[in-house]
Amino acid sequence: MKPLLDKIDEEALAEALSHGIGYYHEALSLSDKRIVKHLYNHGAIQ
Repeated sequence: MKPLLDKIDEEALAEALSHGIGYYHEALSLSDKRIVKHLYNHGAIQ
């Protein structure tokens, strides 16, 4: 998951994801949204 975390634009999101927790909202960059969706769909985060 580390390579994906390095691509996250929002620092707080990267920190949450490193603990297995994700969030999704309209202000996230398109890239961050895609990464969060990918991690969620693959069971890497809640």
